[in-house]
Amino acid sequence: MDNVTHSLVGAALAHTGLKRWTSLATPTLMLGANFPDLDIVTGLFSTPIYLEYHRGITHSIIAIPILSLLLAGLMYAASQWWRRTHPDWQPAKFSPLFVLSLLSISTHPLLDFTNSYGWRPFLPWNHAWFYGDIAFVADPWLWVGLGGTLMLITASNKLRLSFWIILFLALAVPVIIYDGAGVGVKFAWFAIVALFFGLRTQLNLQQQAAQNLMRVVVLTMVAYFGSLIWLHQTAINKTQIIATQKIQAGEQLTKIDALPLPTNPFLWQTIISTDKAFYLSQLNLLAAQPEADKRYEGESGEAAAIQAALREPEIQAFRRFARFPVIEAQRNEDQTTKVKIRDVRFSGLNERATSTFQTSILLNQQLHRIVE
Repeated sequence: MDNVTHSLVGAALAHTGLKRWTSLATPTLMLGANFPDLDIVTGLFSTPIYLEYHRGITHSIIAIPILSLLLAGLMYAASQWWRRTHPDWQPAKFSPLFVLSLLSISTHPLLDFTNSYGWRPFLPWNHAWFYGDIAFVADPWLWVGLGGTLMLITASNKLRLSFWIILFLALAVPVIIYDGAGVGVKFAWFAIVALFFGLRTQLNLQQQAAQNLMRVVVLTMVAYFGSLIWLHQTAINKTQIIATQKIQAGEQLTKIDALPLPTNPFLWQTIISTDKAFYLSQLNLLAAQPEADKRYEGESGEAAAIQAALREPEIQAFRRFARFPVIEAQRNEDQTTKVKIRDVRFSGLNERATSTFQTSILLNQQLHRIVE
């Protein structure tokens, strides 16, 4: 998920009472909640390298205890360094630092698993992706639930309150600009934000009350994910009923998936996979029928050019990542052939995909790659 959510989860865990375990508990929990994303530096190189290694070994099960030892060691060393210049300061203890690191780092891949980008838990032995498909990569309801509660607990002065105001103004931008969210959904989100800020002027929570409130909110977040599991299965069941009516004659149905969309938990992108194509629809669980429909051919264009492209390492790397790969070979006027591959889960019905989730190569008349 996005790093705002990961950070809020780490901070929320701290305020359930864990911050009292040892010095530096809160920064350890917040850093740990983001620590596996160290692999994001691969984005500095190229798209294939990023797709090959992001959510890779640092997100795997075997890496969790190793990263926990590393983070705990860094925080313990920082604590000892600080103590040299501040003798009265109580230094952090390594054992609780390790347990807190283990807990917070574990939340990261579990949250990543909930969305449709996926998780590879068994690297380096098994490169298979696993998909939870229940929450979008950025969920504004988690922002407002966790962030609003943390604001109530921590905004004890004007500086801290200003921080939360700026943060929520920034988070409001994607909620406003996303076309898929109706006016009612947007109004509800802003109403909840306003409610939290209104409560902040009325409440003065003591430490124990704040701790109990945060525990309730964390449990509510778990229940929210449980409701998303039910909604996800409902979307699959509804799509399964009409799947055979959608696919073309001669095609074999292979799988039905439902992917979460931003902002509205009742809105899903359903994908019917056959042996030849992918059928994408936008399904509102509160409506009777899907709102839109589009078919993507799995492979189109010259078969020999596609086979030549599939031998290229760049295309192979993308194909290992792609969940719903569509590959197209298009002959140009100069007799070269452009072969493009993309993953339609990131383009959807409007066919817009960012450069991160598609790649292409150019072949000459002999179907050898032209280095551009």
